[in-house]
Amino acid sequence: MTVTMWISVALIIVSFYLIIKKFEPRLILLAAGIIMTLLSGKFLPAIDTISSQLAGYIPQVIAAACAYAYLMNYTKCDVQLATWLMGGVKKMKAIIIPATVVVGAVICYAINSPAGFAAAVGPVIIPVMVGAGVHPVMAGATLLFCSYGNVLAFGSQVALIAEGAGITPPEVIPSMLIPTIVTLIGGSIILVIMAKMKKEDSGYVDVNGDFAEQTGSDSEEKIKINILHALMPFLPVILIFGCMGLASVTEVIPALDIRQAMYISCIIAVILTRCNPGQAIKEAFKGVGYGYAEVSSLIVCAGVFTFGMQEVGLIDALIAYMSSASYIAAIAAAIGPFAIAFVSGSGDAPTLAFNTAITPYVADMGLSPLSIGILADLAGCFGRSMSPVAGVTILCASFSKQSPMDLIKLTAVPCIVGLIFCYVWYGLLFVH
Repeated sequence: MTVTMWISVALIIVSFYLIIKKFEPRLILLAAGIIMTLLSGKFLPAIDTISSQLAGYIPQVIAAACAYAYLMNYTKCDVQLATWLMGGVKKMKAIIIPATVVVGAVICYAINSPAGFAAAVGPVIIPVMVGAGVHPVMAGATLLFCSYGNVLAFGSQVALIAEGAGITPPEVIPSMLIPTIVTLIGGSIILVIMAKMKKEDSGYVDVNGDFAEQTGSDSEEKIKINILHALMPFLPVILIFGCMGLASVTEVIPALDIRQAMYISCIIAVILTRCNPGQAIKEAFKGVGYGYAEVSSLIVCAGVFTFGMQEVGLIDALIAYMSSASYIAAIAAAIGPFAIAFVSGSGDAPTLAFNTAITPYVADMGLSPLSIGILADLAGCFGRSMSPVAGVTILCASFSKQSPMDLIKLTAVPCIVGLIFCYVWYGLLFVH
């Protein structure tokens, strides 16, 4: 390798070290990318990638999804969904942990944000579990593990995987469905076993009334449930797959892409919830802004970082190396995002970096971009779900009145087992 490449390798190592140390990942990725482009003499083209990526399809998808998520929060449809579903879980004390995992994962999928999920439904889920006799630490760990359900949502990762694989985002979901369901069910079984071993699955009594303020007399009495409103978070998914199915049999109804489905859902939600339309549109555009500021900005900065790697020759060198031992790419897809997500608390940053830098090129190694991209995404989610510094972990710890470390001692086992299972599962699909 050339001197420039060695300098770039050192720069990349320092960059990931700084991200692990909780420095702003956008700043680190952008600065490292610009330095590498300066070394290669391609500074201006790198700056051009910022504008081109901001106007790209993926940021538009993210903006639309965040607009609908913000609208669901404003109308309290997300809280109604959680309260409605957890009302049924209350009656299943014998299987309350696996029932909560399934229901919580479905809610997190609909809300489309792990931290947003914990903030919206933590005050509902935790008291229900504690009221059923589950120890608060197990209740908090169960809530944290539920956040893994976000992996199937139509967000940045699914859109990026679809782009790398040359398919549409809805076509990615079927390839993720079985491993996700198996890991959720398997993880819930592991949590049940651990709860029984620790005697934290039943018998806990809230003697001091620590959760009385959260529960009140009854969550369902406090919130009047409107089933139509509670189902609103699923409307975009219904539109996407419903129109896709109808479009295959008739030309009258067209298939919708994610952006169209999200914005149409916003209009329908405003009408059906009869909320203040002026405030609703402001909330939706706050979501658009959040999508660009907090999510798409990561993709843009990772894009500049990847562009720098490409121009100094590192991408070609990595492809050449991995082509001689293609299993290295699969191991990197599992271990890399998982480890960095665990220590940094962000599942998005390491996964976006990997799926931007490596995944588009794995077809040249005889591997499936779809499988590698999904594996990296799942690995990042597992790492985040057992990270003591992740926002969702801190929120779950706060609602359960436990320390983050106590929660991840419980979620670590199902997350590590899930990572191994997913690596084995997609190992059968790596080769074309």
